[in-house]
Amino acid sequence: MAGRAITLTGTAPAHASVAVHLRSEVRAPFVASVVTANASGRWSVRVGFARWAQYWAAASGQTSQRTSTNRLYPTTLRAPARVTRGALYSITGTTRPGRTLTVYGKTRRQSGYRALSTVRADAHGRYAARRYLTEDLSYRVVGDMSSSYAMTRVQVSSHAPARVRRSGKATVVVTVTGHATPQSRVELYTQPYGHRWRVSRTTTASASTGAWSASFTGSYDTAYLAKDANRTASPSRWVQIRP
Repeated sequence: MAGRAITLTGTAPAHASVAVHLRSEVRAPFVASVVTANASGRWSVRVGFARWAQYWAAASGQTSQRTSTNRLYPTTLRAPARVTRGALYSITGTTRPGRTLTVYGKTRRQSGYRALSTVRADAHGRYAARRYLTEDLSYRVVGDMSSSYAMTRVQVSSHAPARVRRSGKATVVVTVTGHATPQSRVELYTQPYGHRWRVSRTTTASASTGAWSASFTGSYDTAYLAKDANRTASPSRWVQIRP
């Protein structure tokens, strides 16, 4: 990880002076530390590094093989908790500048994660992947390291006419439509003017498109909203009934 100190260890003749050499992306080789091996010939030293670094040790006229350490950048992930079905949204985060990442996703119906797309971080390590939401999706992003898991759920939507005319009848039919998680149960709530909200009907969203529809008979101005299996609520829609 960036900015961490690492411990180098090795063996040399007992009580020998060990010169530990370091070469990095931005520095020519230099002696980072000189330590003394113990009676068993073992030695260790802690050194810091910022990015890629290469190390080797020399003692009693002999030089060790070289070993390298690469900096690992954590991968962060941010995403909206809920998005209306079919909407375009972005998942964002940070990782190694210029790093290509793989986005993995899994729906509720899938048993495992699968690769969805790749995206490249900019010079500051920021990335953004844009997606259209079709159903609840859990995902992670893998770069130098894997991000934490996140899930974006379908936000139920609803649509209704602003006004309905009676056309001489005492009651009218109001049709409310929307989208939700495919094949999920949708509860329709109504609130006639001056009354409280109540569950008036349930329906099931289409297994393929997530679309749903419900019709109501009424004679008063009424508000409508829907709740889906994720317990998310759509915006309420007032429908005015006019002569």
